[in-house]
Amino acid sequence: MGGRKAPSILMPPTANEVILEKIKNYDPHLIVDWDHERELWAIKRKASDGSIQHCFFVQNEDGSFRPLDNRVMRELYECDIWKHFKNAGEYHQFIQDKNAAVSLKAETIRQDYLNWWNREHKTEWKQAMNNAQRGVLDIPEEKEKNIFIDLKSPTLKENRE
Repeated sequence: MGGRKAPSILMPPTANEVILEKIKNYDPHLIVDWDHERELWAIKRKASDGSIQHCFFVQNEDGSFRPLDNRVMRELYECDIWKHFKNAGEYHQFIQDKNAAVSLKAETIRQDYLNWWNREHKTEWKQAMNNAQRGVLDIPEEKEKNIFIDLKSPTLKENRE
């Protein structure tokens, strides 16, 4: 038998007064309400036109009950972009700047790694280039393998004899 469970006739759990005060101080238009059908706390906001808008349910990742705690404040802060930005254009610019900063950091890390790798393997590369000029193809890390080029087929082949 699937479907929803029957709502509980029990009273809702007692709300943490400290968290309720923090929520009210964060935004006086926020409402903390008990959803009897889901048996979860619901965070709602009273809009300027008087309508009530659902923000989110306070729940664990698996959808189960979670008491009101400081995680609610973190969730409010993360999802309330209009408290941090004047309009959609400002928010869009923030996202673009953040993406550019992440890309720059990733490129810097990649370039640092390449510079390190080239410094660490400089002597190996010089040796390999000198050997290549003499016609000897050798991979320093795998000295036990003899590598040769088949002129009929432009691929490298191994000889493990």
